[in-house]
Amino acid sequence: MQGVDRQVNAFAVQRLVPRLHGPAVLELGCGDGIWTEALAASGLHVTVVDGAQELLDRLAARLGPRITARCALFEELVLRERFDEVVCAHVLEHVLDPLAVLGVAHRHLRPGGLALIVVPNAESLHRRVGVALGLLERVTDLSEADRYIGHRRVYTVDELLGQLRQTGFEIVDWGGVFLKPLANSQLQGWSPELLAAFDQVGIELPRWAVQIWALGRRPSL
Repeated sequence: MQGVDRQVNAFAVQRLVPRLHGPAVLELGCGDGIWTEALAASGLHVTVVDGAQELLDRLAARLGPRITARCALFEELVLRERFDEVVCAHVLEHVLDPLAVLGVAHRHLRPGGLALIVVPNAESLHRRVGVALGLLERVTDLSEADRYIGHRRVYTVDELLGQLRQTGFEIVDWGGVFLKPLANSQLQGWSPELLAAFDQVGIELPRWAVQIWALGRRPSL
């Protein structure tokens, strides 16, 4: 991940990692490690699960004893440990059965624990513009770019919150990251200040932001 997408993820990490207090965090899917590194840097101990051993090896080489790496499919994960928080960033849009993955997150949380979920927003401004241009029939349709990076779906806010409730979570909070007006190629060369301004507007207009996040709590016993 690079360019505008990496900067947008950095905005999400900077805003949301401080809301997690651990100390024990389970991360489902590590990607390029931006979330893992931020979680470990904040003093949390991260157990990171991914199906790609190569990605885990790279993270372990960089972060050492601050993380525990486990290679497994999310849907098959069974750990004896229970965690204070689960982070699942940019996973649900890729998997066959997102409800099964949310169920795994729920089972691995202590009562009262939080799950942080981040997904692409179907109703983002740039997807709305795509519909107006005739590039998409509906905002929920997958674009060529979506298919290229392995998206099986994109989410509306209501769909994301509905899936969390369906798997037993109480909704604590939700929001948006970055108001993306145009395609990535058209945002190249924007100054850091301009990108940060559009991220601020994404906070104010979360249903139009390019990413949506939600915090769900496993109810206490």
